[in-house]
Formats: sequence, C-alpha cells, structure tokens
Amino acid sequence: MLIDASLAHGLAHRSHRELQGKDARLNEQMKRKKRARSSLPDTRKGARRYLRDMLAPIKPRAIYLLETETRREGPVCRYLDFRACADDQQMVLIRGALAPLSPVIKSEEAALALFSRHALARGFQRCNVMYWDQLKPHITQAVAPLWLMNATAAALGLKQGFLATTDGLFVGDYAPDGLLLLKTFIRLNQSYGRWPQIHALTQALQRRFAPTQDQLYAAIATTHSEALADARDWLTDKLALPRYHWLHEAYEERPDPVGTRWQQARDAAAAELACSEPPRAQQTARAA
Repeated sequence: MLIDASLAHGLAHRSHRELQGKDARLNEQMKRKKRARSSLPDTRKGARRYLRDMLAPIKPRAIYLLETETRREGPVCRYLDFRACADDQQMVLIRGALAPLSPVIKSEEAALALFSRHALARGFQRCNVMYWDQLKPHITQAVAPLWLMNATAAALGLKQGFLATTDGLFVGDYAPDGLLLLKTFIRLNQSYGRWPQIHALTQALQRRFAPTQDQLYAAIATTHSEALADARDWLTDKLALPRYHWLHEAYEERPDPVGTRWQQARDAAAAELACSEPPRAQQTARAA
C-alpha cells in the first residue's frame, strides 16, 4: 500500500496522540514513585536502589540508557527518549539524567532535536510505514550521529542541519538556542538537488571511522566523546569546503497544502468545541 500525503498526516497525528498517552502514563508512574519516597537517598547503596526503582518505567521505552558511578556524583543514569510535545503535533528527542547524590543534577531533562509534524508525515509517507513502532527505527537510526552534527554545526556556524538514515535524510535548521528543528524527510530516490551529496558524505564517514551506535548515543547522553573526536574533525573539515557553503543559509521549507488543510481542520474543530462547552462558572452553578 502506497501512503499519500493526506494519509501520512493522519498517521502523524495518530502517532502523536499515542505517544502523548504513553508520556502521560510515564509521568503518572514517576509521580507515584516520588510520592512513595519521603526523601532522596543519602548513600550510594540507597542511590542504586533508587535508580533501579525510578528507571523501571523508563527502560522499556528509552532508546539508550547509560549507568555510571563517579566519586563526585555517585550513581548516575543518563538516557535518551522520544516525547510528544504537548501543545502541537511535534515530537522531541530528550536527554534525561537521574543522579540522586549529585550536588548539581538530581533529575533533569533537556530537548535535543525536534521533529515537526511535516517531518513525521513525510517519514511515514516516504518510508511507507503505517505505525509509530515502524517509523521509530528510522528516527532512532537518524538521531545517532546528533552529537557529531551539533559539534560540527557549532564549529562552523551552520544554520542548516541534517540527520541521516541508510536511505534518506531528516533535514532542517537550528534554533537560536541550538535546538535542531527537523522539518522534512528526504528519500534518496527523489531529486533534491544538493542533499544526496550530503548523504554520501555521511556514508563516507561511517565507512572511514565505523562508529558504533553505543559510541554515538553515549556522546549525545554525556555531551562529549574522545572516541569520536577524529570523526568530528573530519566532518568539520569536509563541511567547511566552499561546495557546502549553502548550509550557512536558512533552510527554506516547501509548501505543504495538505498539512495546512489538516491544521485548519484541527483549528476549526478546537474552536467549535470551545464554543459548544458552557463556561466553567455556569457548570459550577448548575452543579450547585
């Protein structure tokens, strides 16, 4: 079955709602676990037990999890996961950390890359898949070299960024705060001007340095990597060449009439629902 643009947007919408439901259940589980504890542990043994308990609902869904222990921070767990943005049809890659004995971390999460509704829809359409669990492996593969991309973009001052899969690219640009905003997905069997040469570059890097997924994910989770320093320098040197100067320009999105119609329909439905609901004060008065 070939997936057209309209169906793809519907699949993106459905997957976003499914992920929102999973996020809500995860948040409730984490709240219950925190309420069950009167305080954070103050020993390393207690911290390890705390991490085992708190990580139980995170482990099945995280794409990467790294547990370490240092003299300063004690037991620490860092993880990567996908979350649905609450206020729109976007999905975000987050980096989380739990370190109950750390004087700094304790518990934190940070957004690293944002996949727009259009990027998700194009992913469904061009990978020809129907479910989030089928698209997720493509996105999981794409985000692996994020640390290399971000380090290179920061060194060169690039405005555009990209994350490659075996047969395509998620592309977009950087927000002022450094968040990578991925706006579409391109398949190699399509004619997209200069992007195929970028994909070829990513494949050359893979052949030359053969970084493992663990190395790539660990670099994202810990924000540094000595093991990938040579690959980072090589990519920086390549993208500094004049032929790639266009990456310093803002990314130009193509028109998406189907996506616009979907958004207009959602806005109209939300407005109609808001008009049909009686004000809360009236509801309270009637109940009284």
